[in-house]
Amino acid sequence: MALLLIVLVVFLSARRHSAEKNESGIYSGTIEAEESRIGSTVGGRIVNVAVKEGDMVRSGQLIVRLQDDQLVASLNVAKAAEEQAANRLRDLQLGPRPQEIDQARAAVHQSQSQLEKLQKGSRPEEITAARAGLAQAREKLTLLENGPRKEDIAQARANLEAATADRKYADANLARNEKLAKEGAIAAQALDQARDSASVAEARQNTAQQALDELLAGSREEDIRAAEQAVKQAEANYALVKKGPREEDIRAAQAAVRQSQAALSNLQAGTREYQIAQAQSALKQARAQVAQIQANVRERYVFAPISGQLLVLNVQPGDIVSPGQPVATIVDPHRLFVRIYVSADQLGNLTTGSKLTIVTDSGWRVAGQVEQIPTEAEFTPRNVQTPEERALQQYAVKVRVPNPAFKLRAGMSATIRLRPE
Repeated sequence: MALLLIVLVVFLSARRHSAEKNESGIYSGTIEAEESRIGSTVGGRIVNVAVKEGDMVRSGQLIVRLQDDQLVASLNVAKAAEEQAANRLRDLQLGPRPQEIDQARAAVHQSQSQLEKLQKGSRPEEITAARAGLAQAREKLTLLENGPRKEDIAQARANLEAATADRKYADANLARNEKLAKEGAIAAQALDQARDSASVAEARQNTAQQALDELLAGSREEDIRAAEQAVKQAEANYALVKKGPREEDIRAAQAAVRQSQAALSNLQAGTREYQIAQAQSALKQARAQVAQIQANVRERYVFAPISGQLLVLNVQPGDIVSPGQPVATIVDPHRLFVRIYVSADQLGNLTTGSKLTIVTDSGWRVAGQVEQIPTEAEFTPRNVQTPEERALQQYAVKVRVPNPAFKLRAGMSATIRLRPE
């Protein structure tokens, strides 16, 4: 009981002291600063941090930079698409050029000529040429199947023997000239000519030997298969030319004529309004895409929105941040304030703009000004019925604190007098 009595006395004394203090218009608070939490609307990897905690930064100064390689590549692609859309619109607005109409006329003439050729059928000279191509392919196949003739092999051996004899003579002549050159009996030019002759003779001998080896080896299987395929193609071509064009070929040629004539008519009619409207819409869309990517590229650079002190730096190079995640906090030393909680009976003495005296625990004294008075109480009992309960209503009043000499810091405790001294 004695302990409870002591606690009750202390509580009542503290409440009476607080009431007397509030009645005298003296409140306590903590100086705070306006904070700006900055970040980027796009996420990514941090590649550069340009400041450190505690630095004083100015408005527009770079704080961090995010990786932007992929965005820059996307921007280049979008700009190319924008340029293409702009060129398309410009071409449509200028209308078809004379060269394009001439090309369309030439395409119509070519398709009509092809159709007439098919409708007339194959000409005699075409049939003759196809027959000759078939005969030539069959002759080549027969030669490959029979292999080399004895006369060809004999001629190849004779060529090799002659080339071998020429090489022996050239080698002997080179050896003689090299000996004379060592004795100084001939000029260097004569020795070079002898070496060239020996090299040529060696190459002729190798070529002759290769030709003879190929004849002795006979025809290769792949050469025979290729010749057989050539014969089949020649037979198919001859049969096709002899029979004449197919109905489906004529129908395809007729469709090509109609298509080329329609293209020519479109060019001669000029550009339609709906085509220009579509091109304008495509250009607007391309420009919007470029603008969106450019905005994302700018968001890769996080700048200080205000001048002040970098209070908190949340990232380091290499960190990955998500969109909207704060990367730093900047406080404005010019924008200090104190929030005090004033009872309802004392609130009537204050208006927006009222001058108040603010004294810090370190002895600094400044004149503050009421900046904001809330319309609703911060702390209110559930049922306000008695005078004691009404005294519990508290309003959070925001008091602006000047700081011209930067002597005040956020976090300092201060005493606020509602009645200036």
